Amino acid sequence: MRIFKRYISPVLALFALPVLLIAAWWAYATTSPSFFVPEPIPLAETFVDTWITGERLTRDVLPSLQRLLIGLALALILGVVLGLLIGLNRVIRQLTEPVFEFFRALPRRC
Repeated sequence: MRIFKRYISPVLALFALPVLLIAAWWAYATTSPSFFVPEPIPLAETFVDTWITGERLTRDVLPSLQRLLIGLALALILGVVLGLLIGLNRVIRQLTEPVFEFFRALPRRC
């Protein structure tokens, strides 16, 4: 009983709501003739055909991920280099310190 309460119960609680929502969606979609409520299985098949096995993955998703990773790498490299320059060079630190202090004084919401 203690094992169930400690390990199995949180897993059931984590997956119970999504399973119930998908079951309710499936039940409604099979009984409803509405075009706007698709059934889960054809929707999943169309998703896999379009985004996983189709050409949209290579045409749309991979170039976007490539641009994202290039931008992240450039920002990381530039941030480390500028941080080292500002930290090691007194003149650059004195030039940039007023700007950093101004931004530090702004509230977090800005």
